[in-house]
Amino acid sequence: MKKILLGFAEGYFVVSIILYIATYLIMKNPINTLFYPETYPILLGLFYLVYKYKTKESKIGN
Repeated sequence: MKKILLGFAEGYFVVSIILYIATYLIMKNPINTLFYPETYPILLGLFYLVYKYKTKESKIGN
């Protein structure tokens, strides 16, 4: 559970920064994505899938 939460926090931070920079460059008016709670379940699902893929990949490699 700790790995999932850390992965989610790290991934959400990176996505937020990318969206912030992209919206700033496009509109010169950045959107602060940290205050959009409706995106949390979508991002949690994406990061969970990435975590599952990475753990599966590490089991194959070892």
